[in-house]
Amino acid sequence: MAEVTTREQRLEDLTKDLAQMRKEWEAAGSPLLIRTASLDMRPHPLVKMIRECEEMIERMSRPVEAARGGRPKGASSAPDRVPSSSAPPKRTQLKAVGE
Repeated sequence: MAEVTTREQRLEDLTKDLAQMRKEWEAAGSPLLIRTASLDMRPHPLVKMIRECEEMIERMSRPVEAARGGRPKGASSAPDRVPSSSAPPKRTQLKAVGE
């Protein structure tokens, strides 16, 4: 059976990973760019990994409710729309043209 990790444990693991990546990046001389085989300049892989890890930590640090977009569950999107548990909306009779 797989071990279940909590959100806090995953966040702690990410924080440790980030610290390790920063140590390795600093030990490599803190390079920002690398030259590829085609002579293009690209961000150093550790810079990219550090950035992605920081973004993940920031996302996981948010409250769960804040991570979900849109209206809260059950919220009406317009005044004439009501939850199904309420009374049906009031209907108005339309008049024919020329009356």
